[in-house]
Amino acid sequence: MDIDETILKNVIQGNPEGDFYPYNIGVLSLSAVDDYIKACVNGLKNNQNVEFEADYNHYGSGFSSYVDVFMWLKDGSSTKQKKDYLLIEGIHLYICRLYPVAVYGTGSVTRNIGNNGRSHGFLRPKGLETSPEGEQWRSMILNLQNRLNEYQYVIPFKEYLDSPLPFSADIETVLDEGHYKIFDAFFYWED
Repeated sequence: MDIDETILKNVIQGNPEGDFYPYNIGVLSLSAVDDYIKACVNGLKNNQNVEFEADYNHYGSGFSSYVDVFMWLKDGSSTKQKKDYLLIEGIHLYICRLYPVAVYGTGSVTRNIGNNGRSHGFLRPKGLETSPEGEQWRSMILNLQNRLNEYQYVIPFKEYLDSPLPFSADIETVLDEGHYKIFDAFFYWED
């Protein structure tokens, strides 16, 4: 999958691109695109084994070009009790707000037991298309891929997303690793 350079440049500038609503209206409507993403994500509730939470609030500040959905197993097998916190292992799903692409990969979230504190990692290209071991996770990934396909989201190959950006750009993100990849055009967070 190669995406036209003009599309990449527009997405970096915060302009939506796509050939269906809400990506084709020319100007980013956060309410329209988030409603579309919510409809897609809420269908994941049909999987009885999965809990999930979606961050539509840009990590509490700035602007995130994607919605981060964290999924874990409902049966508690992916949650480990540590001294002062819970460690929850699962899958991060990023759904782009500016172009109909999505990615997923293994991740974790910590929750402080004594207060509402929490932390999580971020996906990077090398960690894409991964999941924890086990049949429940394979089933979750298959359901996830089917759901994204129903909503016309494409999951680009991680090798493509890990490629250097083919032009010079300035992406306002706290997530870059010193040199931009195609991944950074779609999934950036300005804090």
